[in-house]
Amino acid sequence: MHPRVYSLIKDELRQRVKQRSGYRADDLMSDFRFVPEPFSPDNGLTTQTLKIRRIPVAQRYSDLINSMYEA
Repeated sequence: MHPRVYSLIKDELRQRVKQRSGYRADDLMSDFRFVPEPFSPDNGLTTQTLKIRRIPVAQRYSDLINSMYEA
């Protein structure tokens, strides 16, 4: 992703987080990545009531998650 596009999206996300009710100063977003597919019950990443299944998401996207914490 082009650095300028990434920066624009990151700025927009930060603004939206600050506008949430219950926002606290320690609710900081430092990095993000896009996933290649939507979460759905069909791919096993959500329940039928659309709650995120954290363990399957963490397993499927472990490389992507780890890339956010590399120096």
